[in-house]
Amino acid sequence: MTTYADMTLMGQIEAGGIIPLGGMIVLGGFVPVLSVVAVWIKHRATPIRRKAAVAMYALESNDYYRSDHNLHHVSIVRETLLPLVVIILMSVYFSALLIYTPLALRPPEFMANFLLLGDKYGIERSLLTDRYLLQTVDVMCFAFLGWYVWTVSTIFSRLTTLELVPATYYNILTRLVAALFVAVMFRHLFAIFGTAGTQFVPEAVGFGVGLFPDSALQWLTRQLRRYLLGDTGLTDEFSLDLVQGISPFRKIRLYEIGMDNCENLATANPITLYLTSNLSLLEVIDWIAQAQLLVLVGQDKFRVLQNNSYRTVIDLDRGANSPAAGRLCELLAFSGEQLADVRDGLQKDPNFKRLAGLRDKVDSPKPPATIAPARPIAGVSRHVELQPAV
Repeated sequence: MTTYADMTLMGQIEAGGIIPLGGMIVLGGFVPVLSVVAVWIKHRATPIRRKAAVAMYALESNDYYRSDHNLHHVSIVRETLLPLVVIILMSVYFSALLIYTPLALRPPEFMANFLLLGDKYGIERSLLTDRYLLQTVDVMCFAFLGWYVWTVSTIFSRLTTLELVPATYYNILTRLVAALFVAVMFRHLFAIFGTAGTQFVPEAVGFGVGLFPDSALQWLTRQLRRYLLGDTGLTDEFSLDLVQGISPFRKIRLYEIGMDNCENLATANPITLYLTSNLSLLEVIDWIAQAQLLVLVGQDKFRVLQNNSYRTVIDLDRGANSPAAGRLCELLAFSGEQLADVRDGLQKDPNFKRLAGLRDKVDSPKPPATIAPARPIAGVSRHVELQPAV
């Protein structure tokens, strides 16, 4: 009979365990290798995209471009080193736990703690407590698998569009930690509040939480607020969903670079957002200008203005200085003096001034590219008289 002591790594390999070893290497190494390759590709592509933007829009003298250029001397490789190291360690650990489960777990009494047993810690060991402990570990392993699937999909999609930033890897690492602990919390809560006769399926719970840890955490937070604090969860922040063109997919991208609401987006540097995405600079400017209009007039008036073709704060400024100013006053329920005061405030707002200046620069016609004169061929005079074709 094979015992735990006999199940060494070398013993498993000699007994035909080379397939599990290969599975562990692939499972534990694929995400780290993919992450490193993606970082390298992004590191090579970012300067090219920056130079293309400067040449296309003549941004050398633009304030947004200069501030972005000064803030991004640090290599993306060094910025992502810490999360990559932790992702590698966690991937190897959970891959070993999944593939070499008996060897990794050992007898259950050696790993009993509050994290895995919850309120059953301290109860006399029995088949029930052993089963509970192993199910908790099972939930964590399948939460890792759910995270694994999401991570591979995310890195490939970001690699295709070159929308990788250092915060992407911190977000990946954060999701892994959240998935593990939220999955354990779900497991303990189900044991306490689960209805009689309902079967607990640890693999399904763990995998689902691993795929959607944010949704699971938000659900837990809402339940705790509702039952403990009576909190409705409403906030005064303007959601990014209000901006036309920002899909749930794009919203996650904005979260990763610190823009989780319209207030943050309204003060963002469009050059930075342009370089960390595959969007056009005009689309980025449009998003930020919409956010500035929303923050300026509020959600209700923002919808009214957008329904009447005033989509951005730049449109508002243009309309306030045109014969249509009276119509704007009606839409906003402003007097003429109030509208004039709003426009005066915009002209003094540095965020609006820089954004409007960048928009003008992008829209203005560019001088035609000059073609360098051809170099003279050695031994041939540059003053050659062209003869008519015969």
